Amino acid sequence: MKLFTVLVLALPSLILAKGHNSTSTTSQCKEIARLTSLMDLASNATKLASATHDNSTKASAIQAKASAAATTLATLQTNTTLTALCDVVFASEATKASCQTMAKLEKEAAKAANATASDKVKTKAAAQANELAALQGNATLTTFCAGLKTQETCQEMSQLQKTIARAANGTASSKNSTKTQLKADKAQAKLAEMQANATLLAACSELGVEGKNCPSSPFSLCTTPC
Repeated sequence: MKLFTVLVLALPSLILAKGHNSTSTTSQCKEIARLTSLMDLASNATKLASATHDNSTKASAIQAKASAAATTLATLQTNTTLTALCDVVFASEATKASCQTMAKLEKEAAKAANATASDKVKTKAAAQANELAALQGNATLTTFCAGLKTQETCQEMSQLQKTIARAANGTASSKNSTKTQLKADKAQAKLAEMQANATLLAACSELGVEGKNCPSSPFSLCTTPC
């Protein structure tokens, strides 16, 4: 549970949030994270003083909440199947965050490589070079990020198809029909460009896309209303 513990300690916004009664795995994992963070805060005098701005009344209230939640947390943690799933859930979220960080650093590095880039931009990129290299050197991470980007692109294609379908079904009011059609025309052009990428279409197909057959898939790429 070491990875899980490190991750939940980075969730201070959950500490004082109201608990959820949902029994879904995600909700239970969030509850474990919230309660673990609460317990950690309540037992760490330095963190508690900082979080409450040395307000003893607030500190006592947090400690009381932690004491009352101890049994609930212990019960959740005895479910080894749940805690194992939570490790996966939070590790996935952490990996997504790393993908976002890498994408941001890559954009900043690209800006710095521009001949017109300011010294400030170049200095910032240089300071981040080692971090970017470490992220890019992680084969597992880059593979995950590539897959995530593909999934997001497939979802974008699905949204474009929906925009086209809305314009085609003729339900838009006359006032908005022109705007709707303009959006649909732009969507159609972008969708056609994306669909010209055979590799992308194949990848989307692996995610459950059947293209012209219009399946009940969140990644449907039909170019005409189903």
